[in-house]
Amino acid sequence: MKRSRIALRTALVIAVLAVGYVDYITGYEFSMVLVYFLPITIVAWYESWQVVLGVSILSGIVWYVSDTMSGSAHSRLFYRYWEGVVKVTTFVIVGRCIYRTKKAIREKEAMETELRQVREEAERMRQQMATCPECNRK
Repeated sequence: MKRSRIALRTALVIAVLAVGYVDYITGYEFSMVLVYFLPITIVAWYESWQVVLGVSILSGIVWYVSDTMSGSAHSRLFYRYWEGVVKVTTFVIVGRCIYRTKKAIREKEAMETELRQVREEAERMRQQMATCPECNRK
């Protein structure tokens, strides 16, 4: 694995932990859930789906720990778990959507490049065909 990938992954894990810490010190009444999307977005644009999934799940775990440690109160334990599942699922879905968007853009760019090359080749062939092979006249 390249150093830049290791550095990026390390930075993203640190970013998730930093968001979790800020989430903790601001308390459970001030939602930081949107800020968790920043590292997920970055990882979805530059990394594989497995890494996106890992950072999304890590974000959910960090959110859950931060929320629990900051004193969030739920009337039932099930509700706390349910909220965690909903947030992790949301992180995964957003990460997947961004990952698929990036992949679609790259596929489109590759098809455009291939189309341009085919058009250039067709133009070269058209110019060659415009000259009569027997008398070399246009």
